[in-house]
Amino acid sequence: MGFRFRKRIRLGKGVYLNLRKKSSSLSIGGRGSTMNISKKSVRNTVRVPRTGISYQTKRVGACLGIRVREQEPPQLRADRYQREILSPFLRAES
Repeated sequence: MGFRFRKRIRLGKGVYLNLRKKSSSLSIGGRGSTMNISKKSVRNTVRVPRTGISYQTKRVGACLGIRVREQEPPQLRADRYQREILSPFLRAES
């Protein structure tokens, strides 16, 4: 079992800096709604107080401006691989 480290620093009303052993994030919001921004993703959480009911969404790469590409179907992926990777080698043999 490994050691864990977690520290939460309040920067202002409803704004927290979350520090962990290998990463950090910024949380903005209050009891009903929170946005957590990290290097990997942005997570939005909406809660109904005193019920345990919540809804969460996650956008990967959104905080760094990284454009997340949707997963393409296997046949299109194979066609693109053949076109971009294999075609220079096939032309060289001709």
